[in-house]
Amino acid sequence: MLGLFGRWGYGKSTVLNFLRVALEQNHSGKVTVFVFNPWLFKEQEALLREFYAGLARTIGADFDKSGKDLGEWMKRYGGAFSSLPFVGGSVSKTIEAFGNDLAKDPTPDQRERLTIIMRAAPKKVVVLIDDLDRLDLEEVMTMLKLVRLSANFPNVIYLLAFDEERIARVAGNAYGDPAEGRQFLEKIIQYPFSLPAVGLDRLAKYVMRHAQSACMDAGIELSEKAWSEYYQVCRELFLPHLGTPRQAIRYANALRFALPMLRGEVDPFDQMIVEATRVLFPQLYKYLRDNVDFIVNPPRDLPANEELVAGPLIKVLTRYNRDTSKIISDPRYHGRYFSYAVAPDDISDADLELLLKISGDGDDTNLEPKLRELAKDRLASLTERLSSRGEGLDVDRAYRLATTLARLGDVLPTDQALHEQPRAVDLAGLIAHLANHLLDIQAFRSTFVAPDVLRSAVPLPFALLIFNELGRVDRQEEKKHGPLQDWEGLRAMLKERVKTDAIANPPYNRYTPLDAYRMLYFWRSSDLDEQKAWLTERLRSQPREVSRFLGMFSDMMVNYQYIVEFVEPENIVTAITGAFGDTLSNLERRSDDLDNARAFLSEYRRRSMATSEANS
Repeated sequence: MLGLFGRWGYGKSTVLNFLRVALEQNHSGKVTVFVFNPWLFKEQEALLREFYAGLARTIGADFDKSGKDLGEWMKRYGGAFSSLPFVGGSVSKTIEAFGNDLAKDPTPDQRERLTIIMRAAPKKVVVLIDDLDRLDLEEVMTMLKLVRLSANFPNVIYLLAFDEERIARVAGNAYGDPAEGRQFLEKIIQYPFSLPAVGLDRLAKYVMRHAQSACMDAGIELSEKAWSEYYQVCRELFLPHLGTPRQAIRYANALRFALPMLRGEVDPFDQMIVEATRVLFPQLYKYLRDNVDFIVNPPRDLPANEELVAGPLIKVLTRYNRDTSKIISDPRYHGRYFSYAVAPDDISDADLELLLKISGDGDDTNLEPKLRELAKDRLASLTERLSSRGEGLDVDRAYRLATTLARLGDVLPTDQALHEQPRAVDLAGLIAHLANHLLDIQAFRSTFVAPDVLRSAVPLPFALLIFNELGRVDRQEEKKHGPLQDWEGLRAMLKERVKTDAIANPPYNRYTPLDAYRMLYFWRSSDLDEQKAWLTERLRSQPREVSRFLGMFSDMMVNYQYIVEFVEPENIVTAITGAFGDTLSNLERRSDDLDNARAFLSEYRRRSMATSEANS
């Protein structure tokens, strides 16, 4: 009976597999191998039956006719477990009963004949048993006694792989004395072999080899400097805690899983550090995952071994000499390192690079669909990602992006005024920055950029928002460059768009009240008389529109003075009377439109009476 001793993760299963392959490939004429893993059987009765049934199958299949008799004998005794009572519910006692049954075999001649057959058999049977140290106390003792009872057959060799310390403790608990547990093992195992601990140098080479292989498979290239730094981090921070080859294998598998999924979306160096942290330091990993501000708020209350490495690891992850901008402490990238994916509302770096490529190709038929695809559910991320890349864009890309983004205003919600939507303001700000960026890098294009943007922008309130953002950006840059835009020309051009749009269909019929007000106010500030004459005629010919006109102003008493700057109050009163008639005096009839009309009339009368009294 041979024993292969080693702690969990030291590679006992790997050694058994190597041994099995070597025996089957190089010694098949002399040896037949039976591999048995008791951990696979949840019920002890099944464990016993399957052990004898498997051993019987191995012998019966690989020996000549005489050897098959032994296989049948094994099957017969393996089947005996089905009929044996489980003494006091203890399988261990049942094993003893079975051993007594074997000792009292009524056919000693047959037993002797089978012993002679096995002694003369052309092959030895090597039984490899793994994972004993995964079993509970009762199962361990069952398996050890079973092997001991069967070990007296000639030419049957057992090799058991387990953690010697753990199995000795289990046996000691069974006998009530740790010393007796070790003595029990010594009686069973005649030839013990211990696996040595793997040296740090070998583990370091193993980890490096698999990290480099994982990067190669994922199409990721790291500089020699990066690999040198990675090796130092492994040697100093990971390997002292790696401990066993099994943990090294887990880490290698983690790299093969994570690196391809996040290629191009994170810094691969940092991802390899994060994966090692997940395998070796679970509490630190959880803290880094849940706290993007881990730099200013370092972790506390970690296990002692994790406390030792937390500071140095964070220092590695936040080093300054970075070859990438995709740092783990950046909120834009932090989540990717721990979710193995780009968030649904985020723009992947791959999508961003494809967008920039399309914008440089000059084919606007592909650019707008791609921008719309990204903006549909990820507008905030699209705006933020393009803003971070804006200063590095060439003229053609910046120009195409600015004019095409201006056409995306129709993806914005229509139930809220655009200047009150942060995403709309951010998008307009991005477009304004792109337009001014073009002025900085190629001045002769300056007379074309902003006008093209404002002509492209839809809907019209979005064009007005971009115009305002252009002014804000221009004021920021004016100290350095002087005025960058032809504001008189831009205002005149946009006023014509607003005027044409309003004449076709007044803004209060199509846009939110605040957006409509801002459009009419813009027209009024450019040409008061023209706008006032148009609106007066509009309310005269379409008096029912007075409700939507008044709807642009929330409080008649507060906003009365603003209202009458757009249209003379008498013209509004005439439109109200024409639109509502006798309904105004029927106070039981209520609606927002009627309330607005009555409030305006009340304020009009109050002010008229005050004026009359002042003049009398």
